Amino acid sequence: MPIKNYILPLILCSSLIANQTDQPSAHVTDPYYYTQDANEYFGYAEWIYWNPMTADPMNWGGFVTQSASTTVVASETFRNLQYDFSSGFRVGLGYRLGCDTSGANTRPWQLEVEYTRLHTSTSDSEDANGVVNGIGSAIEPLLPTPDTSHVYTFLHGNSHSSLDYDRIDLRIAWPFWMQSNVILRPFVGGTVAWFENDWHTFFSNTPPATPASCDLDWTWWGGGLLGGADAYVGIGNGLGFFADSSFGFLFGPLKTDELDTGVDNTPIFATLSCHSDSYSFQPVVNFGAGVDYKYWFNKAAMLHIALGWEFTWWFDMNRYGRVNQRDSAIASTAGYFNTEPSGLGYQGFTARLGLDF
Repeated sequence: MPIKNYILPLILCSSLIANQTDQPSAHVTDPYYYTQDANEYFGYAEWIYWNPMTADPMNWGGFVTQSASTTVVASETFRNLQYDFSSGFRVGLGYRLGCDTSGANTRPWQLEVEYTRLHTSTSDSEDANGVVNGIGSAIEPLLPTPDTSHVYTFLHGNSHSSLDYDRIDLRIAWPFWMQSNVILRPFVGGTVAWFENDWHTFFSNTPPATPASCDLDWTWWGGGLLGGADAYVGIGNGLGFFADSSFGFLFGPLKTDELDTGVDNTPIFATLSCHSDSYSFQPVVNFGAGVDYKYWFNKAAMLHIALGWEFTWWFDMNRYGRVNQRDSAIASTAGYFNTEPSGLGYQGFTARLGLDF
């Protein structure tokens, strides 16, 4: 066959291949996250599964063996409360403005507001099989009491605590495209937080002994400045990594209440009630990281799915401090709140579902 019979098919095939090569694929034309010219709304909802952590143990009672009602002959093993993982939620809404939207030579930026809510509770109980006036096991209350001249032991003890955490963050961010698939976003803004922590402990024995109890409550709310940065790195096919960190400086009022009831050897029922109001400065830091997936629908809307781990630490937020025994020097003067406060933190999983449009 003459060679000219091959020329025309080769030219047509080469032209077709060139045309296909010049046209970008859908993966290339779709941005990993969003472009510098994007003007869009975005929103998301997150399921959070966090574990509150206290720097000091929440001791509520001691398990002892005694030879008489006022003589302890064995070492004391403490009973304490520990918070477990609890479910909460976080929601956010924001708007992005593209390059030059607010005037010539203005950078793209975004505005975002976020709300976080978590309620956690925990409880513990103990039963002793001894008797007060004889050799056996008993529970020694670790709580301030109006009468510190005697050591009282009980056969039943129960302690319960609940912790509420609410937070609102407002961020103004300026994204920088380090590479086509890497976005760094420093941000500034404000934050408001609210805490309420209730702790109730109850001790009882067989009659005629009078039960003893301790009710503690502290609340704090405040606001202040927020700053930090986050980063997104795309690795292809819609997958990527994210990391973020932030810090806040808050200031607000603190209220503590304490109601203690105890017994003396008469027995006479006695009550100690304390209340205080003050103000405190609260620093906070936050770190998070994870993986995400983004999928664009005809460049008009983007589905965003993310899984991550987060850690938040509130310095000196735990108002109970280290719990003191009843026979300590400050036991009769509301000892739970007279010690130095300690840190309160949160760590756990986050799962996000978002939409950009």
